[in-house]
Amino acid sequence: MKVTLSQLAIVLALSGASYAENSKAQDVVLDRSINISVKNRSLETVLKKVTSITSVKFIYSKDFVNTDAVVSVDAKNKPLRNILNDLLTKYNIRYEIINGDILLEVQPAQSSSSEKQGDSNQQLITGTVTSNTGESLPGVSVFIKGTKQGTNTDGSGKYVIKVPDANTILAFDYMGYVHKEVPVSGKSVVNVVLTEDAHQLGEVVVTALGIKRSAKELGYATQQVNAKDLTQSRPTNLAAGLSGKVAGLQIVQTNNQIDAGDQIRVVLRGNRSFQGSNQALLVLDGVVVPLSYLNSINPNDVDNVNILKGANAAALYGSEASNGVMIVSTKHGVKDQTQITYTNTTQLNQLAYFPKMQTQFGGGSGQDVYGFPQYTPIENQNFGDRFDGSSRPIGRTLPDGSIQMVPYANLSDEKKKFFQTGIDEQNDLSYSTGNDKGSTYINVQRVNSKGYVPGDFANRTAARFNGTRIYNKLKIDYTLNYTQKNYDKSYSQIYNNIINTPANIPLTQYKDINSVYGSLDNYFNDYGLNPYFYLQQQRNNERRDDLLGNLSLSYDVAPWLNLTARAGITTYTKNGKFIKKAVNYSDFAHDSGKSIANPQSSPATESDYSNFNSRMEGNFMATFKKKVSDFNFTLIAGTQTIQKSIRDLSAGTDFLVIPDFYNVGYRAGDANVGETSRKDRQLAAFGDLTVGYKDYLFLHASGRNDWDSRLAPENRSFFYPSADLSFVFTDAFKSLKESKILSYGKIRGGIAKVYAVQFDPYSLEATFDVGSGFPYGSTAGYSVGGTVYAPDLKPEQTVSTEIGLELGFFNNRITMETSAYWETTKDQEILKGINISSATGFTNAIINTGSGKNKGVELSLKGSPFVSQNGRGVTWNLGVNYSYNTNKAVELYQGLPNLSIGNNNYIVKDQPYPVLMGNGFATDPQGRTIVDPGTGFPKLSQTNILFGQTTPKNILGISSSLSYHNFTLSGTAEYRSGSVVYSGAGSTMDFSGISYGSATNGRERFVYPNSVIETSPGVFVPNTNITTRTGGIDYWAGSTTRYGVMQNYVTSAAFWKIRELSIGYEIPAKLLERTHFIKRANFALVGRNLFMFRPKSNMYSDPEYNATTDNAQGSNDLNQTPPTRIYGFTATITL
Repeated sequence: MKVTLSQLAIVLALSGASYAENSKAQDVVLDRSINISVKNRSLETVLKKVTSITSVKFIYSKDFVNTDAVVSVDAKNKPLRNILNDLLTKYNIRYEIINGDILLEVQPAQSSSSEKQGDSNQQLITGTVTSNTGESLPGVSVFIKGTKQGTNTDGSGKYVIKVPDANTILAFDYMGYVHKEVPVSGKSVVNVVLTEDAHQLGEVVVTALGIKRSAKELGYATQQVNAKDLTQSRPTNLAAGLSGKVAGLQIVQTNNQIDAGDQIRVVLRGNRSFQGSNQALLVLDGVVVPLSYLNSINPNDVDNVNILKGANAAALYGSEASNGVMIVSTKHGVKDQTQITYTNTTQLNQLAYFPKMQTQFGGGSGQDVYGFPQYTPIENQNFGDRFDGSSRPIGRTLPDGSIQMVPYANLSDEKKKFFQTGIDEQNDLSYSTGNDKGSTYINVQRVNSKGYVPGDFANRTAARFNGTRIYNKLKIDYTLNYTQKNYDKSYSQIYNNIINTPANIPLTQYKDINSVYGSLDNYFNDYGLNPYFYLQQQRNNERRDDLLGNLSLSYDVAPWLNLTARAGITTYTKNGKFIKKAVNYSDFAHDSGKSIANPQSSPATESDYSNFNSRMEGNFMATFKKKVSDFNFTLIAGTQTIQKSIRDLSAGTDFLVIPDFYNVGYRAGDANVGETSRKDRQLAAFGDLTVGYKDYLFLHASGRNDWDSRLAPENRSFFYPSADLSFVFTDAFKSLKESKILSYGKIRGGIAKVYAVQFDPYSLEATFDVGSGFPYGSTAGYSVGGTVYAPDLKPEQTVSTEIGLELGFFNNRITMETSAYWETTKDQEILKGINISSATGFTNAIINTGSGKNKGVELSLKGSPFVSQNGRGVTWNLGVNYSYNTNKAVELYQGLPNLSIGNNNYIVKDQPYPVLMGNGFATDPQGRTIVDPGTGFPKLSQTNILFGQTTPKNILGISSSLSYHNFTLSGTAEYRSGSVVYSGAGSTMDFSGISYGSATNGRERFVYPNSVIETSPGVFVPNTNITTRTGGIDYWAGSTTRYGVMQNYVTSAAFWKIRELSIGYEIPAKLLERTHFIKRANFALVGRNLFMFRPKSNMYSDPEYNATTDNAQGSNDLNQTPPTRIYGFTATITL
């Protein structure tokens, strides 16, 4: 942070000093003597050499200045003025210093006195060219209308040009933007805003297997997120930067612990598979990588992320892409631009939300003879009497007769104070350059993180090297990326331990675990350890190394034929250690009856693990292009080979002989060891055909055949086709081409079939496990597992149909894209098995059975309500992404009513999947709860209750960016609804008496709300006077009344979140240009997850959090960590 602030101070100081320079400084530049020797090189090369020596920048347009001219120069201690005169005069090029830069222009031929008079009347024009989103546009052609005199904008979008008179008209051209002409009208500064050409909407899109296609050709839905939108709040992981910005994309996070970025779920367009993976495929620079790799990608490296949403878009990727694809493209060097960029981001991670807790009652778990609650000083439950502020003991009496005394009052803020402010500091340094022969991009990054759980630390070091080389007809692209991550974190259930501490306990006083009352023996709780001790006792250290390499060779055999070969490899190695320190209680603690001190000693344990995962991929493609009359044909034929390898090793012990020396070799008894090794291979052949008619009608078809080693030989080969059609009707009809309202219109539709193989290699073969109780001495024993896979197991099959409409209005100032899709998946692989008779030798079977349907709609809107016409006014860009998704389990195995997939999630026939289902209370036909007339407690239902689906039906994301002068305010909000969540925290908190609800009736008896009594079979009357037998521990900790009844803790999972908010400032170019080395500088205040709005019934946690990343969604508990808010500061300097 200090480094960044000082750098900005230097920038401003240098800029201020530059303003003090007088015009004589320009002559100083030209009179400076330099040494330079270059032979037979282009003029452009010589000018770049001069710039590297003097830091003086040259401004010119290649359209008018012949920088390809071959020149030689050999000067020793010669003034720059003389060198330029020698170099430029012969090519009729003149130069002039403008604001410290050297402007090059073609010397016009002037033969008459009137022409000379016109030259003396020339006017100098400066300005900046920006897009309608406020971004500077480098390389824009700026020229005087009707002449060949012109220039280009520099890397900051600035230009300088001389015009003959005040009535000159300037013309501006830039690829993908509408040509614009602006009269000078006597002004000296002409700033211009260019708008995107609606007829070139999304000009080029990276599709499956890296194939680049024009957006207008696509007959399926894609959506792209650019670098600016991804990194506006400077997330340290890419997934956080995508939330709310893509229609149909759902990102789920398990918690906010130091390694939370590794535990995410990414789903496009809802669920298709009952028990298999529904997560999207991740492709990085053409190489398929594990989804966990998202947290290894440096967001500042990313140029854009393109989302292929459905089966139609992803069919060429094969069975791995049945759930859609995220294609991440990283940055590359830009032609004729060399720059160095440094970014520092420092963020604070603070506790955001805690469950709502009661603040009236303290520790206790019993009642006196009259039924009144009693205070218990050693108890972690909170069913004691009401706080009265008196001084009371906590814990047991110590050997010296002393005991800790504290006020009997609410200290629940102590639980929040347990968590510290986490700090993430991210430093990035990148270098990029490019020319006609290729480009280079290098980036290094370091992220240091201090977790908000005390003692947790992490760091990430990343290096990336991208390049392109062009040799006549051969183009070579290569990528090399290495990332190392290190974690040191607690794995204890620390959140659970903290929350369930009685409200009157001064928790932070026990931070020193060697203090009198914080020690192992003397901590107040008879049933649990000091949470600060847990932090040290149970640790997990892990290192992960990710390596990615990619090489692509592309050769143009002929204008109509291109051959491309690509090879890629990705590996990750993970090595870690779980440790648990020994616990030894004193004789006094053990003999005093302290429950947790029995047994008196527990040995130290250790578990080591090592995981290696690699994927090698090779592709070969031949691309044929041919134009016949009004038709354009593009045919791609290719092959693909994929080989994956996994090896897992583990070794551990339940008894380390030497405390605090964690080495499995120093153990008592046998080691717990394991090894898993798996390999599989896929081969594929594919074809892809696009036929275009008059550049407005496009028919596309593809086919791919896979051979998968995981399947039985007779089932290994499977073929899946796709076809789609795109019609750009605004290009087809002359009347629409001239429309001033509708500037772009396209309808599209497609159908595709894809397959998914969801099970592991060797599953079809009977394998043996080590038998229970073996090895016995030197005798080994093995047994066949209880699960059998059907030998004819086939891939899951999904047929997807999609239609869409894309519109652009008012020259692309407003754009809209909407899609509707229908998917049917059959031959579902039931991976958790179907129960079968044990007489078969097995207990369950993995088979193909059942089918499901999935459908939805998506809408993306983008608009610019305000656009600055001079680059300094108000520009407001707004984006809205909405999706609706629903599905249904159509058929299950032989009439089964449901299938469990874990965490109280089920697949239920004719219901969305998965749904949350569990025990609840009996109700009458009107939905009122039936109570027992003897106890007043609600009666349990005889059957499980279906509470609702666990994935949201509705997802709405809103992004906004408002710019004024050099300030920009940006933000993203997201809304989700249509699902439910089970909060295990509520159950645990009710059991311990710390929940807010447990005190709502003052622990007195009460009439159960909206309850009835069954007076005779089928006859119900409202309950108005029968109270519960108790309002204390018997009710709230009762397994059939409160904590053990799932229905009590199922709430709506709806929420609104302010995902991102940032306010940034771009230092004006005029303040920087005289430094001669700083091209751009900006800084911003950023925040993430700043606010959340949820239903009042959800008093427990962030409904977005889930206990798992698999299909069993909709559950969270106190084994996770609480949500956090993030505040930060970021600064970027570009040289």
